[in-house]
Amino acid sequence: MAHKLARLMKLSDVKADPVTPAQMSLLYDYYGSVNAFNDSVRMGFEPLLTYLCDTLVNDPRLADILPDTIQRQTGTIKAQIKDGLGQLRKDDHSLLVVLSSLPKESPETYAFVDTLTALADARMMHEHYYVGESVMYAEMRGGFDHEMNVVSLLTILSIFLIVALTFRSVIVPIILVVTVMTAVYMNVVVAGWVTGQMLYLAYLIVQAILMGATIDYGILFANYYREGRKTMLPVDAICAAYRGSIRTILTSGLIMVIGPGVMALFVGDLMIANIVGCLAVGAFVAIVLTLTVVPAVLVALDKWVVYGKQNRFTGEETQTEQKNEETGKEPSAE
Repeated sequence: MAHKLARLMKLSDVKADPVTPAQMSLLYDYYGSVNAFNDSVRMGFEPLLTYLCDTLVNDPRLADILPDTIQRQTGTIKAQIKDGLGQLRKDDHSLLVVLSSLPKESPETYAFVDTLTALADARMMHEHYYVGESVMYAEMRGGFDHEMNVVSLLTILSIFLIVALTFRSVIVPIILVVTVMTAVYMNVVVAGWVTGQMLYLAYLIVQAILMGATIDYGILFANYYREGRKTMLPVDAICAAYRGSIRTILTSGLIMVIGPGVMALFVGDLMIANIVGCLAVGAFVAIVLTLTVVPAVLVALDKWVVYGKQNRFTGEETQTEQKNEETGKEPSAE
């Protein structure tokens, strides 16, 4: 057929190189692949690799098309792939790697993990396990309510006991813990409003850090207030607490706001950006609450915050001293 086509082209004065039998055979194969293919036929990876490396590169019809180094290159590739497959498949176990373009943690990712898990459980009769970041997040999400309650309860109790033993009071730790927990919850609201999501692991880490770090602001302010109440009225004690603590609170707080905030803007990893961003927002909210809400609550609950008449200045001592001075002056005037 190739010779007939070449003679026909010669008679028609077509200026072209003659078609060889190998080229004609390839044309037939190409025509068949385009017009008579069967899309239901499937070939596994290993048979495909064997066909490419052992059959296709040694086909004499492709000798003029493929470079001379193709056999050596395919041999190297085949050895590398077999070595990699050997790491995935052992006598007692095998490993299946699944790649996706989904984020590590999102509703779509959770749905994908659930679908993949259900499919594997239905098809695989032997014991099998799932590993990976998305799988880990999905498993943690399943126990979120219980774990969140345990973490929150342990954190609150630990901080409450420490502050209660330090101040020897029950009201002060309640005020401070409620203030910081409010900052945590407002942080969640802001994260959901800005980004539309709050990663589970980020929430746990942020809550633990904020509860341990920002409550120091409230402790410092409350300590200055209680010390000032020994010699001042509530309003004067609040002013003294501001003067004594505001520099420390703003210095430490702004470091926690600016540092993580800048990192959140420039870090590409979603998890890290979410954690440091929530830290910055939570620290800012904690500063605002400490400098606005805590003072008002301390004054409103002054009787319980500063217990004992000897620790609470009422102004009566000054009036008594003034009366005594006036009484002492009257005899000398007479």
